[in-house]
Amino acid sequence: MTKLKNNSQGGFSLVELMVVISIIGLLAGIVALNVGRAGLTAKRKKVAADVSTFDKAITMFKIDVGHYPQSLEELIQGGGQNWNGPYVEDGPHAIMDPWHNHYVFQYTGSGDPPYRLGSFGGDGQPGGEGENQDIFPHEQQ
Repeated sequence: MTKLKNNSQGGFSLVELMVVISIIGLLAGIVALNVGRAGLTAKRKKVAADVSTFDKAITMFKIDVGHYPQSLEELIQGGGQNWNGPYVEDGPHAIMDPWHNHYVFQYTGSGDPPYRLGSFGGDGQPGGEGENQDIFPHEQQ
């Protein structure tokens, strides 16, 4: 009995490879979109957490000094009578938002709280959409 020799080689055809590469590309695109959105969500949550920390520091400042600070820098540098700071850690880096812009602090003198505190987003300018949208947690309640 003689054996027949099989000359066909195993492997993938060009069409099969193109289908697999297309599927991998599609999945990579979906992952990239979700990672981008997660990064923006994380930055927004960091702003909310930082504002909460600043609220506590501002309250402590007011109790010690007797008035609200005129800027966030006063929480770090302060001075004056009864100042018992710094009220936030990490120095000047503490008052920077996730986009490396200064947090916005405006003492209004009215309302609860009597100040506006948040971030102008990625562009550091009022207004905007998406990554550049303003984030003021007190105003979103």
